[in-house]
Amino acid sequence: MHLGFTWKRWGSGQIVGSTARHCIDVSWYNNGTYVGTVFQSKPGVDSAIMSGTSYSPTVFVGNQTTNVVRRVVAIDTAWGAGDSVAMSGRTTGLTVATVKMPTYTLPSCAGTTYSGMSGVLMNQHYTDHGDSGGPWLTTQSVTGYAVAHGQHFGFGCASGYTGSFFVKLNAISAAQEASILFY
Repeated sequence: MHLGFTWKRWGSGQIVGSTARHCIDVSWYNNGTYVGTVFQSKPGVDSAIMSGTSYSPTVFVGNQTTNVVRRVVAIDTAWGAGDSVAMSGRTTGLTVATVKMPTYTLPSCAGTTYSGMSGVLMNQHYTDHGDSGGPWLTTQSVTGYAVAHGQHFGFGCASGYTGSFFVKLNAISAAQEASILFY
């Protein structure tokens, strides 16, 4: 249960934060600081958006006590097998993983709500409970700025396909009718 990215809603222009829809918390905190309250959920992409105090085009990098914030400067929704992407999880912190399948659809073992949800499957299960909703990203080597890739769901459930799994940001954007903010 981690804060994802910052978004701008198309109709209202409202700036909001995001997390995973399957997380049960309504009010969200990072390192003891209030960040927002969920007001809209989209189960088809496991996304919830929240309104709060203030949001900027940055992302938390690290575990639940992190104070490391990086500027989001771009979004990338195209990967190939073998590409490296990092997950910033509340529980596991910052972990780098490799793409197994750039387009993967969760089978029926994911449950009726999430069966058929599409995203990116990683080669191993690097994440743990509490990481859901966290950002998948890469950082630029010179500036340290972040490139947004996806929002963490959990893991694949079919035999041989049990790696960590994230939802592509373009799918969340379409469902939530919002665009990710970046510098």
